[in-house]
Amino acid sequence: MVGPLLDERQSPITAVTADGAYDAEPVDRAIAQHQIQPSPAVIIPPRATAVPSSARSTVPSLRDQPIQTIQQKG
Repeated sequence: MVGPLLDERQSPITAVTADGAYDAEPVDRAIAQHQIQPSPAVIIPPRATAVPSSARSTVPSLRDQPIQTIQQKG
């Protein structure tokens, strides 16, 4: 659902903002595939039950970064 919305844009995207319902790896992948450089800021709060991906220690995803920050503060 996110990919087709991003495809409607003609100009570069500087940021994507959504609520926690969009907190999922497929959303981050769609954003990254739509525009590789410059990478837009992704502002989607993680769900309360969110956990980092298994690749967080080697190649953290955009989604992993806010989750790790919250876990470090908690």
